[in-house]
Amino acid sequence: MWLVLIGYLVLLGIMFVTQRNFLYVPYQVFPNKPALIGVGDMEVIEVTTKDNLKLKALYKAPATPSMPVIVLFHGNGGSIAIRGFRARDYIDNGGYGYLLAEYRGYAGNPGKPSEQGLYNDARAYMNWLTVDQKIAQNRIVVYGESLGTGVSTQMALEYPDIKALVLEAPFTSMPAVVQKHMFWLPAFLLVRDRYNSLDKISAVKAPLLVLHGQKDDVVPYSLGVKVFQNAKTDKRLETFSEGNHVNLHEFGAGAKVRHFLAAHPSD
Repeated sequence: MWLVLIGYLVLLGIMFVTQRNFLYVPYQVFPNKPALIGVGDMEVIEVTTKDNLKLKALYKAPATPSMPVIVLFHGNGGSIAIRGFRARDYIDNGGYGYLLAEYRGYAGNPGKPSEQGLYNDARAYMNWLTVDQKIAQNRIVVYGESLGTGVSTQMALEYPDIKALVLEAPFTSMPAVVQKHMFWLPAFLLVRDRYNSLDKISAVKAPLLVLHGQKDDVVPYSLGVKVFQNAKTDKRLETFSEGNHVNLHEFGAGAKVRHFLAAHPSD
């Protein structure tokens, strides 16, 4: 019995120390030739975070000054190199501007990812859009995918006048997701990067669109519903009965987003 307990405590210690290696799973090749990922009309841009990291990302300006710019904060796996199709959809269908934001520690960018680190990265991209590109907040759509929904919700609090917040497969908090997959782990005590969107979403003022698949086996659909229910702004939930964690665009998520944005014109 004592050996089992000691072994369990050792395992918890290892999980605590190495947890970010499991949470963040980056690809390390940056798409310096955007055409190779289907977005040859996007350009490589660079931003500097407040902790002096220089990060590269991809950007395409909107076709006309009145069109919104969508900034994507992606999930924990891969990099923007496997997400060119997301930008392509909106660039081709409506002339949206698009920023494929890339995090520290991903795609050859310096630094190591963490919750506060990713918030700093997101702030740098938002600052680049609003200050350097002089794009008004009410023309910016903050779009979060999976892990990126935690980053996006934080940005919606800090930039309350954005045009809209779109959350694809959102979760209530990172400990809640971990607990669903590791029932034996005291996740609410051990997980350091918490991304507590459930508590934050009630203070978001921007129109909110939540997209979630009922067959999502990574972030349970029930967690996305809780986030939606706790929001107090103008909101809409789009449920995809056959959708899983990564295929919502195959079921028309892009069209759902564009319809929502068209119904919420900028002031």
